[in-house]
Amino acid sequence: FYAVLYHYEIPFFDQYRVDDKPWHWESLGPEGWQEMLKNTLGLVLFNFIGVTFPLMYINARYLFGTPFRLDSDSVGSGGEMFWQLMFCLVLEDFGFHHAHQLLHTKQFYWIHKVHHRYHAPIGIASVYAHPIEYVLGNVLPSALGPMLLQNRMHGWTFCVWLAFRASAAVENHSGYEFPWSMYQAIPFKAPTEYHDFHHSKNLGTYSGVLRFWDWVYGTNRQYFEWVQNGRPMTRKSKKQA
Repeated sequence: FYAVLYHYEIPFFDQYRVDDKPWHWESLGPEGWQEMLKNTLGLVLFNFIGVTFPLMYINARYLFGTPFRLDSDSVGSGGEMFWQLMFCLVLEDFGFHHAHQLLHTKQFYWIHKVHHRYHAPIGIASVYAHPIEYVLGNVLPSALGPMLLQNRMHGWTFCVWLAFRASAAVENHSGYEFPWSMYQAIPFKAPTEYHDFHHSKNLGTYSGVLRFWDWVYGTNRQYFEWVQNGRPMTRKSKKQA
């Protein structure tokens, strides 16, 4: 979906871009973008194949095994699925925020700077990360809730959780803010603009889906100052002018 928007720049959807920063294929030119895209796809594939699958094998063989209920008779009700998804989201946001904040320290930023090559992020940038960051910031936080729930969670709910978290991450990196997105209904939801600010300014706003831990630590102060100043150099600032 986002690939179509990036390629065709459809006016109806383009009005929901969070700012006017040039996309990387515009700023780098064809050759530079082809090189960046090649590097992106290679690292993303390595993270999925070379990191995720081995971790799944290690978990299944030596750690938790396959703890979820898998029979069709015990598929969770809508209420059960809802509270388990929210439980996983709260734990994931806790893990992601603190891993992300750690990766912004001087000792570990060499890991995280790979992800920050995208100062104008796009959907695929959500999983474009150094393998160490991919484990600490993506895999482990997303696995916290399911690991604690064990067989209280059905395998179907686990799949829904993975799809939910992956799609939310893609949306946060998409560069678009759609008012009809289902994620807008989540309390403390961090808008796409929130994470886009982090990529373009490299300041604070460490949270992923939620904003709670940024509020606790005050790490979104620069973002709200930027908003109060009229979002300079963005499409919204031009609309307000």
